[in-house]
Amino acid sequence: MRREFFSTVLLLFMFIFARAVGAQAIGQAATPVFSHPTRILNPYLPFGTLKQDILIGKSGTQSARVERSTLNRTKTFMFHGEPVETMIVVDKDFVGGQLQEITFDYFAESDDGGVYYFGEDVDEYQNGKIVGHNGAWHYGANTDFLGLIIPGRPQVGQKFQAENVPGITKEDDEIVSVTATVKLAIGAFKNAVKIKESYPDGSVEYKYYVPSVGTVTEIAPDGTVNLRQHTSCWQLGTPSDPDALVRP
Repeated sequence: MRREFFSTVLLLFMFIFARAVGAQAIGQAATPVFSHPTRILNPYLPFGTLKQDILIGKSGTQSARVERSTLNRTKTFMFHGEPVETMIVVDKDFVGGQLQEITFDYFAESDDGGVYYFGEDVDEYQNGKIVGHNGAWHYGANTDFLGLIIPGRPQVGQKFQAENVPGITKEDDEIVSVTATVKLAIGAFKNAVKIKESYPDGSVEYKYYVPSVGTVTEIAPDGTVNLRQHTSCWQLGTPSDPDALVRP
């Protein structure tokens, strides 16, 4: 009887320990709380202070340029029956000097500092005209899975998903370093968070996030872009809207 009792206690302890380790490895909160969702001040992705980032590099054999900025308005989603305002971040992608795509990404920060991804609208361009919207999705319409871009306290080994949208996209993420060094033309950055992004087709991308700056390097199979210019707007709550871009 005593041997059976201690065996049961040991199994219970091992189960609880495994659950705790598993919970620590997963950076995604089951039900995040959003009290001030547009106040995005995560040190590694401070969209709340972003005015503009310019990233330069290559896409295949052609030049690549990403212009990233924030808009002075929000978009509201329903999450667990409650409205959540999201900040709108705009990426303009140029390849070979030609505008290829504009994406409107919707982000919110949870009370524990995690930056969550509520979806994106996409305008694809050809010869200066919109020709499609491939890759667009919204939380609550195309998926009930809320993506996480970066946890509030990044740790090596944390695994999460930025996107899980049936029929559109899926991305599995893992933090592989929190002490990476990135050397760019504009300077060297230490203590960067390096995130590995894996896709169903087997392709892998890497992104580097630097404290007080945000994304400085994006490495994809077809090319790499690096931060060339970073402009902050320290007056919180008043992000720029340089082009007065409008989404319906």
